[in-house]
Amino acid sequence: MDGIIAQEDMIIEQKNMIIKQKDKIVKQKNTIVQQMNMIVKQMNMIAQQMNMIVQQMNMIIKQKDMIIEQKDMIIKQKDMIIEQKDMIIEQKDMIIKQKDMIIKQKDDVIEEMRRTIRDCRIDAQSRFVIGQEINDLGQEVNDLGQEVNNLGQEINDLGQEINHIGREINHLRATNHYDAIVGLRDEVRGLTSMRQAPCPAPQAHEQPHLGTWPYTGGSVASLYGGDAAAPVVRPLQHFPAGALVAFDAGSDPIAQSLAPVNNETFTALPRPPQVMTPETGAEE
Repeated sequence: MDGIIAQEDMIIEQKNMIIKQKDKIVKQKNTIVQQMNMIVKQMNMIAQQMNMIVQQMNMIIKQKDMIIEQKDMIIKQKDMIIEQKDMIIEQKDMIIKQKDMIIKQKDDVIEEMRRTIRDCRIDAQSRFVIGQEINDLGQEVNDLGQEVNNLGQEINDLGQEINHIGREINHLRATNHYDAIVGLRDEVRGLTSMRQAPCPAPQAHEQPHLGTWPYTGGSVASLYGGDAAAPVVRPLQHFPAGALVAFDAGSDPIAQSLAPVNNETFTALPRPPQVMTPETGAEE
């Protein structure tokens, strides 16, 4: 009888142990479920970030295409202005030739009138009338010369305007906006491998950029270099390959201040947020 009771006690103890193990298994299962939920949330967050990066990349590519179209339009306008300038120069040469011909005709008419006066016996009244006609013809020639001079002044003013437009076009090419946008597009297409390359301080032969960087929606505003407190702003061609361009997608202004330099402005911007690297999972 005692043996049966002992066996029942052992069975009860084993049953209790099994219940405890079952409780442990349930707790472990709950822990695993929580971890899986956390992993799913993290994956959703990563997917959202990737979608945001892709949207930004598409916006940058669209803005790049707009800048290329604007550049092509400016080049076409420049070509048209050059053609108009050549036509004006040709017209000016023709006017000068016509003026010379008129002056020669005037001299011929005056000489012919003088010969007529010498060869013919005419009275004082006729001489006076002929002299008056000569004076009237001379006045008409002078008026025509004044008109030619006025036209020459207008041509010179137009030439000044053409030169001004040419300087603006050269400035646009010097800032090299097109190359900056192409470089930024290639940088963004890397997505997970996007990094900020270090930008060395300007050398002795490199002057800080004192030109105007247009700040409109979707335009290149500035480049980062040096430290965050005093960013170095230099022409695009002085920056190494891979340097990040501060870019405004047009939905939220990012310029913090405009600093006047020699009656012009450049845009000073904060550094962009750090990027998580896929290799280490840490901030660069």
